[in-house]
Amino acid sequence: MDHILLVTGFFILIVTFFATEKSLHLLELIFGWLLVVILHDAYFTLVSLNLKMVVPSMRLSDFFVRIFAHKFITPTIVVWAVDLMNSSRLARHKWSWYLFFTALLILLNMMLRRLDILKDASIWEPWVTFSKAPLLIAAAWLAMLAYRRVLGKDGALHEFR
Repeated sequence: MDHILLVTGFFILIVTFFATEKSLHLLELIFGWLLVVILHDAYFTLVSLNLKMVVPSMRLSDFFVRIFAHKFITPTIVVWAVDLMNSSRLARHKWSWYLFFTALLILLNMMLRRLDILKDASIWEPWVTFSKAPLLIAAAWLAMLAYRRVLGKDGALHEFR
């Protein structure tokens, strides 16, 4: 029952994401999505699994929910955060969006742990594993700013609008 509620919430989030207007160009959305998937996989593989911060569940249904969260939900949240941070003019609005979406990613991480899809290892404190959320959003935002600067110099952003 918990998995059904989690997946239903995921679908509502994805539909809301695709139904709202974005300030990012389509190339930026695709680049951001792929970038977040690569960064998230690298962090999960190199840091979380190699340092034994988390232990993933071996049940097949948990595996599918974890992959769905890693490949679709996390990139949706991060790209949405970057989009809103880029469209905000004031620094306090950028920080408020950053903190809101960081809290949303931490909530997603806590839900995965509550459902025993990911389990905390005993040698690490649980708060250490939550460092992924702010780092992921900050790295994606900085990479998207650099990508936007490169596309702006080439004029590619203005050709398709």
